[in-house]
Amino acid sequence: MLRADQLTVSRQGNTLLDNVSCEMDTNELVALVGHNGSGKSTLIKALAGEMMSNGGSVNLDERRIGDYSSKELARQMAYLPQQLPDAAGFTVRELVMLGRYPHQKWLQKPSQIDRDKVAEAMSITQTEAFADRITATLSGGERARVWLAMCLAQDTRYLLLDEPLAALDMHYQLEVIQLIRRLVDEQGLSVVIIIHDINLAAQYADRVIALKNGRVCHNGDIKSTMQPDILRDIFNVDMQLLQHPITGQPVAVA
Repeated sequence: MLRADQLTVSRQGNTLLDNVSCEMDTNELVALVGHNGSGKSTLIKALAGEMMSNGGSVNLDERRIGDYSSKELARQMAYLPQQLPDAAGFTVRELVMLGRYPHQKWLQKPSQIDRDKVAEAMSITQTEAFADRITATLSGGERARVWLAMCLAQDTRYLLLDEPLAALDMHYQLEVIQLIRRLVDEQGLSVVIIIHDINLAAQYADRVIALKNGRVCHNGDIKSTMQPDILRDIFNVDMQLLQHPITGQPVAVA
């Protein structure tokens, strides 16, 4: 289990997270929502060990993440930042192979296990068809799937994704979120995703954690989240709820 316990993060006199506690269970898709500046990216960076806290702790399997070596932690969780590193010169296969780094020794050539994990990750994300293409030539949706493939090749239990849908149009948003849902259902992964569309969260996530001014203002399943008073408290907007004509899930309309 991945758990934040009374987590506080401050930078340059500003409190970004204020006494935040939450848990991520196994085999669960958790949507992290809230307005801009609410602390979502700070929380996911702290959970991934990418940002030090000023108070409280982040624990993985009852062990502080600071007690893990960088490679040990990378074998347990994969983190995909909002601003992706420049990988313009890599082919798709080369980029996905970078996910195997935590499992390799210094200067070790890829083993058969590495190649098998890369092939499996590319099969799951349906990226084999452009394995030899340079990543800079891919569309936004294709690049999103390739970076997910790299995370899958890392062979972790947890995926922490910071707004992977933000730069995508509606078609690719649906393609990627449906893929993430399948990873939870079929691969048994635990995924935390920062997402701005509450209706996508309601349709695909198991649980919603909402932040407001650096604090958790809601943590619950979809039924408890999709209530007018809860949505108003999270987003400061009055919303009406309709029923999706196909899935029957609640849909929020401002």
